Amino acid sequence: MTPRYSCLFVSRMCPRSCGYCLSKDIRGEKTLSPEQWGEALHILEGHGIVFHCIIGNELLSYSDPVGLVKALKPFHERYAIYSTFPPGWTEKYLNDCIDAGLYNISAGIDVFPGLLTGDRHVDRKSESSLYWLKYCKERGVPDVHAAVTIHRHNYGQLDKLFDLCSEMGLWIGVSMVVASADGKHDFYHPTDQMQDWLIPESERQQFHDVMYYLAEETRKGRWMMQEPPSYFEGVADRELTGQTWHCSLPLIINVEEDGSLRSCNYRGGLSEKWSVFDLRPGGALTMDKYVSLQQEATSACPGCSSGGGAWSYWMMAEEWQKGDVALGDRNFQVHLPGYEFEKSLRRK
Repeated sequence: MTPRYSCLFVSRMCPRSCGYCLSKDIRGEKTLSPEQWGEALHILEGHGIVFHCIIGNELLSYSDPVGLVKALKPFHERYAIYSTFPPGWTEKYLNDCIDAGLYNISAGIDVFPGLLTGDRHVDRKSESSLYWLKYCKERGVPDVHAAVTIHRHNYGQLDKLFDLCSEMGLWIGVSMVVASADGKHDFYHPTDQMQDWLIPESERQQFHDVMYYLAEETRKGRWMMQEPPSYFEGVADRELTGQTWHCSLPLIINVEEDGSLRSCNYRGGLSEKWSVFDLRPGGALTMDKYVSLQQEATSACPGCSSGGGAWSYWMMAEEWQKGDVALGDRNFQVHLPGYEFEKSLRRK
């Protein structure tokens, strides 16, 4: 088995300093040009990649966001790209990006008016994202997505947040906040520095019940939810029992802002330094070799935190392998709801 999906950083730079994120502190040796990113995606698709999750870290602080959007035009319905809509950058570049043919825009929304975390960067990011995602929807961006991080400050009111996003016509994606058990992840902090975001032991049963409620409401089609209901149930069960999510299938290839290959979006590089451009036809690197190096790194990883945390992108990629993989592809590409995939499993 070789990767079917990709995860890319086009620029680690981000003006936000959200308390649970380390990503902005990691930099490659350089950033690729829009033309180089266009070539990189063509190379990946030559290896069978059908969807590109462009984490960012921040589209609008990339050196040429409009040029990047233009370079992504051949990949419409096959990419998602992230922003936190930082002041200044947003006003300067967003309209030009939309006019250049922006297909997807995703943004982090953890809270809503009346609910705050106390972290001003998370709170302001959420406020800005709600405003500008609505703006993008009104400007005709075809695919608009709210990325919600589940943590101790919002889990009890997620239904209200999901209602709000669905009423605004926003697709919703969720991922559980996670912490690094061994301190070797470079996307988030070690466990001892994440206590303000993790679910307290005294609230694990309550958290479990809330997640099962969200799963059932998702199963009813209440929200425009990308994740299948099983995501919420898996998070709930692992949080209650203390089990750790650990990816097992090599389904996502991960690329740093300078084109170097990573083992995982959440964790660092490979034991050998390779570039996505080494995967060109006739290049020095084969996809099988990349998989071997990725699995070597995966075997040394303790998994996503000591609780329920699971990166939903990788969890979903593995979930799609249980049924009609083409339906899973469409979930990533055009937001076929996760509960529709689950229905297909029940019909088998």
